[in-house]
Amino acid sequence: MNRRWVQIALVIVGAVLVLGHLVALAFLGMTSSSWLSGTVIGLVLAVLGGAHLLLARTPGDPTRSRWQQTAFGLVALAVGIAEGLIAGAARGLGWWLLLPWALTALAIGMFLPGPPVEKAGRLAAFGFSSVLMLTTSTGDVEGLSGFLVALVWSILAAAGAVAIGAIAHTVLGRVHSGRSTSDRSAAKV
Repeated sequence: MNRRWVQIALVIVGAVLVLGHLVALAFLGMTSSSWLSGTVIGLVLAVLGGAHLLLARTPGDPTRSRWQQTAFGLVALAVGIAEGLIAGAARGLGWWLLLPWALTALAIGMFLPGPPVEKAGRLAAFGFSSVLMLTTSTGDVEGLSGFLVALVWSILAAAGAVAIGAIAHTVLGRVHSGRSTSDRSAAKV
């Protein structure tokens, strides 16, 4: 069997698991603990298959390994799930929870190497999973409208985490280009 078909099958099975559990949560009143376990399994399968599909390996480049990039994506997903569950337990802190969330997004973008597209995918997985876990673990999701609100917040969080990474990349790029320009002008003198 071709590897590509296995990867596509992982994405499909993961998506079906996640969608099935979301439908069960919205319409059948599934308990939060059952929903979380099935959804996490589905997310892991979808991320694993999607990462293998999206990450192309450059021939002759030993630093870029598919397995390494997949592992980094799973780490970002796991950190997002853990941070979402911790935030659900500490939700009395309110908006202050955004500070460790933003710092974690920066850390994922800065310390896990890879091309910008792969970093953006990791940051999106982190943002989406963290806010999805936060909104669902607090028990505020009841019915279809609660599910849609949680989904919208999760998508916004994924975009926000990618935006944090893009801003940090832009700022650091300008700092580094400013240093190289000043280094060249100092060498001329």
